[in-house]
Amino acid sequence: MEKVVVNDEQCIKIAGILNALEFRKETLEREYITFTADVETKLRAFFYSVAICHQTHSLIDHKRKLKGWTYLEYVYANLGKWNSKLIDPFYLSNLSIEELIDKLKPLFSEDGKPENCTLDRLEERAKFIIDDSKLLVEKFDGK
Repeated sequence: MEKVVVNDEQCIKIAGILNALEFRKETLEREYITFTADVETKLRAFFYSVAICHQTHSLIDHKRKLKGWTYLEYVYANLGKWNSKLIDPFYLSNLSIEELIDKLKPLFSEDGKPENCTLDRLEERAKFIIDDSKLLVEKFDGK
């Protein structure tokens, strides 16, 4: 596997574009961004939420008025705040797909009952999480 090579010139160009962007204040104040945790825990919460964020149109929590990405943000911000094993690559890399699915289902159910989970494609998402965890452990010492 090839190592990543940083293109300094391209980074400077991207930084120039990003520097000109303005974000709404409320965007930067979301709990997903501001929850209290060490940097590594926050990065893992972000990493895993993005890893499974695709085709989330069926993901919904009517009670909290969450849908799609905002539901993923809610769950992974909480996992980060709790420093949950479900964002620990060493723990996740040792789970089977079925074990991880069983742990994800209650998190994505507005009443905590696994049978009411609205996160679809669970097998695919669990495989992404497990495979990504194995890669983090093998190549990057879990960080």
